[in-house]
Amino acid sequence: MIQASNKARIMSEPVLQFTGNWIIDLGMLGLVSLLEEIYDWDILEIQKRVKENEEIVYYGFFPFAYICSEIKRKGSTIPQKIIENFVNRINKRKFKSRREIFDFTWENYITKATTKFWKRNKK
Repeated sequence: MIQASNKARIMSEPVLQFTGNWIIDLGMLGLVSLLEEIYDWDILEIQKRVKENEEIVYYGFFPFAYICSEIKRKGSTIPQKIIENFVNRINKRKFKSRREIFDFTWENYITKATTKFWKRNKK
């Protein structure tokens, strides 16, 4: 679970902050919970990754984590090897645009992670 503490203030510029707007804050809380569930990152790790490259977090890590979470919610699983491979490969690549990040994620990992699930449920 997400824990608020003074440790979150270690970073000079917090990149994830609650706004006081409950709609926005619930969305951010959902994002953090999802990344924590799939990648096992705490809030400090998420802040670090957003600070390093927010576009990879929002256009790569988040969509893949969302699909993994939905598959998990429906009673199936994504092999941990696919998740680890995704994290390693997306961090090593250089992308020119947000679209390229999303396309890489979709074409190489979301389709791979969901193929067995779709086939099984299609029967």
